[in-house]
Amino acid sequence: MHSNRKVCCLKPYSIDEPEFSCYPFHMEVLIADDEPVLRRVLARMVERLGHRALTAGDGRSLTEAFAQANPAVVLCDVNFGAEDGIALCRDLKARGTRASFAIMTGDADSAIRARSAGFETVLLKPITPQQLGEALAGLDPGASYPQG
Repeated sequence: MHSNRKVCCLKPYSIDEPEFSCYPFHMEVLIADDEPVLRRVLARMVERLGHRALTAGDGRSLTEAFAQANPAVVLCDVNFGAEDGIALCRDLKARGTRASFAIMTGDADSAIRARSAGFETVLLKPITPQQLGEALAGLDPGASYPQG
């Protein structure tokens, strides 16, 4: 029996490798982090998983990109410069969007705070390609990523 689900093969990741996509663009993922290097690395990982990556470096650009692109998923850092990523995402969710949200953080206390605020998907930094793939598969029920 054949399925309409798309399967992505996750190969070993290197920032220096040429772009690789297992299948054509599947969904738009908006990455919000104030660290430019981390935004770039996460964008490459998202693209290698077959998705289109959009990035935002501050709250204003996050709000603008969200309004313009209407992404399927938003990955947002808790400590987003001087702004609170949880509060920003809560405000975006309040707009009645269908987007899914994942909070990224480097500490357990912020992860607990994000979960308490209603965000089920919390990624602890450093984020591996496998963790990102699993999180995106959980946020997008139409995608399937092999384990292992």
